[in-house]
Amino acid sequence: MLVVANLAFYLLAALGFGFVIFIHELGHFLIAKWAGVKVEVFSIGFGPKLLSRQIGETEYTLSLLPFGGYVKMLGQDDNPNGEQPKPGDPIDPRSFLAASAGWKAFILLGGVLFNLISSYIILLTLALTGMPVFPPAVGSVQPQLRAQDGTKDFSPADRLGLRQGDRILTMNGTTVRSFEDIITETIIESQHPVIMTVARRGEPAPLTLPPGARDEVKPIYSQITGHAELGIGWPDGDHVAQVISASKDAAAPEPGERVVGIVGEEPWPSDPPLIGQEIHARLLPYLGRHVTLMLEKGGASRTVDIVYAGDGPSAIGFPTVVSEVLPGMPAEEAGVKAGDILLAIDDQPISDRSQPVPYIHADIDHGKECRLRVWRASSEVVTGVETDPGQIVEMTMHGKLDGAQQRIGVRLEAMLSGRMPVLPALQGGGQTPLMTAGVVAGDTVVALLPTDKDKGRESAAVAVLAAGERILVPIPKSANELGEKTETAPQWAHWLGGTDKKSVFEQLIGAKVKAIDGKDAAAPGGVAPGIITLVRPEAKSPLYVDVRKFAELAPEFLAQVRVGDWIVARVYSPQGTALEILRGVDGDPQMKPYEPGVAFTFDREEVPYKLSGTGEAFTIVNTTSYNMVVKTFQLIPRFFRSAEQGGINPNKSLSGPIGIFSQLKVRAQHFGLRSYLKFLALIGLNLFLVNLLPIPITDGGQLVFLGIETAIGRPLPPLVRNGFQWAGVILVVGLMVYVLGLDITRLLPG
Repeated sequence: MLVVANLAFYLLAALGFGFVIFIHELGHFLIAKWAGVKVEVFSIGFGPKLLSRQIGETEYTLSLLPFGGYVKMLGQDDNPNGEQPKPGDPIDPRSFLAASAGWKAFILLGGVLFNLISSYIILLTLALTGMPVFPPAVGSVQPQLRAQDGTKDFSPADRLGLRQGDRILTMNGTTVRSFEDIITETIIESQHPVIMTVARRGEPAPLTLPPGARDEVKPIYSQITGHAELGIGWPDGDHVAQVISASKDAAAPEPGERVVGIVGEEPWPSDPPLIGQEIHARLLPYLGRHVTLMLEKGGASRTVDIVYAGDGPSAIGFPTVVSEVLPGMPAEEAGVKAGDILLAIDDQPISDRSQPVPYIHADIDHGKECRLRVWRASSEVVTGVETDPGQIVEMTMHGKLDGAQQRIGVRLEAMLSGRMPVLPALQGGGQTPLMTAGVVAGDTVVALLPTDKDKGRESAAVAVLAAGERILVPIPKSANELGEKTETAPQWAHWLGGTDKKSVFEQLIGAKVKAIDGKDAAAPGGVAPGIITLVRPEAKSPLYVDVRKFAELAPEFLAQVRVGDWIVARVYSPQGTALEILRGVDGDPQMKPYEPGVAFTFDREEVPYKLSGTGEAFTIVNTTSYNMVVKTFQLIPRFFRSAEQGGINPNKSLSGPIGIFSQLKVRAQHFGLRSYLKFLALIGLNLFLVNLLPIPITDGGQLVFLGIETAIGRPLPPLVRNGFQWAGVILVVGLMVYVLGLDITRLLPG
């Protein structure tokens, strides 16, 4: 059934592509008929004919290559391979050559005029009934952007003071109605300072950014996107896109349902509604706890009680550890140390690494102190099975605005494996899923494993070791950095279950050492120095890991590791990083059922634009048409400029027929008919622009020839005309090969 549905969407995309070409050629055809010119061939596509039928004096064909089309008139051929008449030949009165210069120009303009008119009609119809747009809201703020030279700098969004959920109303005096408008204005105005007005929840009136007398903020050329950026993420809609994890017997939202509120709380704002990122922020205090959601779909409403697990695979109840303390920041001054386990902020228990951020932001926004409670190990290295009693340390600090970001200066990670010296509590009391699974302080967690999964419903288990001698192997900084990078294992290791897609740490942690230096009967070639054979609780075959480079920088690792050891975690401390090993363990880990809760995601979503009046519909269509034609034309020179001059990297920005076709399919499949029609209209406007470019084989190029011939009163010499024609063919074919190559490259893995 899924295959049939996909085929239907591909067919719809093909029909849309063909429709735009058909409209263009129909314009040439009808005006030629009006002018009394004989049309010999009406073709959709180029190349070998797939279907052909003669009706009257015209042959109608569907050709193999769907990258355009042509109308062949008596005495003139839009097909660049057509022959030109010789000087002195008699001219048929129904020939294109016999038509007046005015009719010739009108015929040549017929295609682009029909594209313009059809696109305008489609857009106006959509605007009057609610133009589908991606809201101009800030989904996220990137603290930094990587510039063309690879250096990082505070993003313009950060410096402007934008916040998640802000609705951008104007940029440099231009009204913003969609997220695409933000992208266009950013690229067009990349050389000028950004001034914008935004609507912010809780503020009675729009804000002007940057506020007051601040430094000028200009867009930054991003190495990632290949054009000027502000550093803001797309907003998600409020319809559930996917349920990522949920117990098999648990109730959960269904894809397509809107999340509109929480039972027992104040109603959520509805004009404008919350974006997906704001909804997850409001649900964050319920992480790991029961919450009753109000859902809507198709006019029907219902409530569902779930254990909220965020927007990703759940790991609630695992300690949150400080992996790094940034120098010169409030956390360092207050005495926070790497390896500290965060228990609470402002007396609110922390049971997941995503929870601290909103509390820190709220404290800084209101000028309050951040109060941290952490667990700190009593000693650097702990050997044996006894639980380290550690100590509870409380600290206070004033966070700071770093750019526009509220920070205290720590990096946090979820402690998903290793000995659990302390287990965090849930907000509001109750046991975390980790506690419910039967894990107690002092247990060593090897891994959190999915055990079964079907259509978003899954079960999971925690692999736990309750005994053994704990050994910490220090890892030097250079080896630590190497361990975070992907290393390529020998080809034979990959064949036998190894991987060249994971870092050394990802491959080592959570596994038992079966053999060292390839001393494994199953390993090809017998002994292979630097190859460790591992077995994992969830794996059916061994894993072969090449640690030669890693061992060169961390020789103590190979010196201390033994066959039978479990490599269980990466441990942080002020002295640096260590690998945690558990030795002397008999038997396999206990598999304890873990309640994953319900995690779900939102995705980009177009919503109908609300008109302030009927006249605004024409304004929207005029602006959309202007942006698509005039501003796109203005952007063409930027493909030949440097990053410093506001240039655009064509390798990252251009799309060819395959890319456009794919976008049509995506619009039809995921955003609906209205979005599909809007994109068709934009393709029509793009065809209007491209065909007016003065390239010899386009309508614009033919108009240039016509203008020159009319001015000089005679046809151009065949050698000159043919020379320019072939130059145009080479240019267009070269460009087509280039953009097709870009399309194909983007489809390839990696």
